[in-house]
Amino acid sequence: MSKQLPNISLKIFSENINDEINVASIDCVAVQRFATHDIDKLLSFVISKHPMAKFPREQTPQKIPASFSFSEITAMGGFMDHAFNQRPSDTEILEYERAYSKFSDKVKKYFDHLPAILELPYRQILINIHIKNTGSVPAEDVLIEIEAVGGIRVHSQALKVDYDFPKAPAPPMPRAMALAAQNGMGMPIPEFRPPYMPNVSLPDPEDFHWREKLKETQWRFGSLKCARFRHEKSWNLKLWVIIPSSNDGGTGALKITARAGNLPTSVTAVLPVKASSRDVGLWEIAQASNLPERVMKTLEILQET
Repeated sequence: MSKQLPNISLKIFSENINDEINVASIDCVAVQRFATHDIDKLLSFVISKHPMAKFPREQTPQKIPASFSFSEITAMGGFMDHAFNQRPSDTEILEYERAYSKFSDKVKKYFDHLPAILELPYRQILINIHIKNTGSVPAEDVLIEIEAVGGIRVHSQALKVDYDFPKAPAPPMPRAMALAAQNGMGMPIPEFRPPYMPNVSLPDPEDFHWREKLKETQWRFGSLKCARFRHEKSWNLKLWVIIPSSNDGGTGALKITARAGNLPTSVTAVLPVKASSRDVGLWEIAQASNLPERVMKTLEILQET
């Protein structure tokens, strides 16, 4: 009587789970990077819209507005003739100036990285790995290995496209207003939050769990394990194949290997990946994206020249 064994089946599908594929083609776009003088021009425009706050050299006494209630005035520690100082402390001003300098650097970095960010949606595709045990017994201690061969990368989730523009820091409040805030004027009521109780649960031995996460190997290798993969059971793994900007027009492959403690030989599926590239103007691709309106308004100044 022959020994009953599991049988692991590996199939690769496109984003459409019904479309089995034997090669993945990615049509990348290449967006020209900004010249240094263009980034300087964009930065100057942003700074003109969000100028750094200026503060008087000396404290400037000012009557407290008559609209302030008695309790508000008392909270500031004075009465109607109390000097409503307009200058924050030197420490607060220094911290603000440092934050503004960082804001300026972040704006330059944003525009420096913007072309690559705009390319990103065109450099990743979703594929589905369908794993099934078609044998007559469960597969024990199953290990699924994922390997990105060549110039590609592989992720367990889509790379986030972050268009959020840096925010300019808020200047510090005048000293009397800061004092009023500290005394409860306009301060929000603290929200009660129950103590954090971690939800500890043991992994399901009949499900797959990450053994070595892709991000720990720079998105080149990862593995999942399952203690007991029942016969006639199937499982679907979503992966995103990424083409880095340095691999335009290059090739690579996604290699999936399945092993099991009671499986005599491993099972392997290889998906060749082919990348092509086409040049696209930054303004053209920016209009097709979801860039914030203020970023589009800023980019328009380059269209005017």
